[in-house]
Amino acid sequence: MELNRQLNRQRQSNLRDRFCRNENPSLASSAPPHLQ
Repeated sequence: MELNRQLNRQRQSNLRDRFCRNENPSLASSAPPHLQ
């Protein structure tokens, strides 16, 4: 189930990204547009 692994990895990175933005709002505002 390679597709399942990719989805899990994407979900984890999304959660990590959201967590980082919550922890560092200034970092989020300075992030590249394609990451927002």
